[in-house]
Amino acid sequence: MKQFPKRDTDKLAADLAEIVGTDNVRRREAEILTYARDATPMFWAKPQVVVFPQNTSHVSAIAAYATANEVPLIPRGSGTSLAAATVPIHGGIVMPMTRFTGVLSIDTAEQVAVVQPGVRTLDLSNAVEAVGLMYPPDPGSRHACTIGGNVATNAGGLRGLKYGVTGDYILGLEIVLPTGEIIRTGGTLKKDVAGYDLTHLIVGSEGTLA
Repeated sequence: MKQFPKRDTDKLAADLAEIVGTDNVRRREAEILTYARDATPMFWAKPQVVVFPQNTSHVSAIAAYATANEVPLIPRGSGTSLAAATVPIHGGIVMPMTRFTGVLSIDTAEQVAVVQPGVRTLDLSNAVEAVGLMYPPDPGSRHACTIGGNVATNAGGLRGLKYGVTGDYILGLEIVLPTGEIIRTGGTLKKDVAGYDLTHLIVGSEGTLA
């Protein structure tokens, strides 16, 4: 298991505040305890700092900083994981994506929606149903879990046997790599066969690649 160097929490918080602003960094005990666990029983570990990015550029800068300084970085959705996926067992930074909640567009002709990672699965389902469409994946935690988490885990649900799982409905992604590089994979076309299928390499990778 990788051993991370000791980190000064004051400096870590100050450095992150330079990226996202002081109001978007949390480090007090009462503020970070919420992010010390997810829905997994018995797993618990406090982060040093919780940081709330406001845009993709913030996510990119945080990822680049964490990599350069060997600080563990845990992106987090709603914390519904049952596999301790968002428990910061090495401390470091927890980065909730809760400010990214937009359903940016729904194209009824092409049957394609563009959404941000913090959108709740149930909210997306309701949004497309309102225009006569259906988003089939239905994880048991769909009332709380987010699309970003669904993509990371390739979540399914009871309808998975008939309709498939999250990865069957992802056409493209905007991805931030650990280096901070932002890349885009796939697109809005259902038939997009140019190059490697990086989109579905990322789906289900649980934060190990991006």
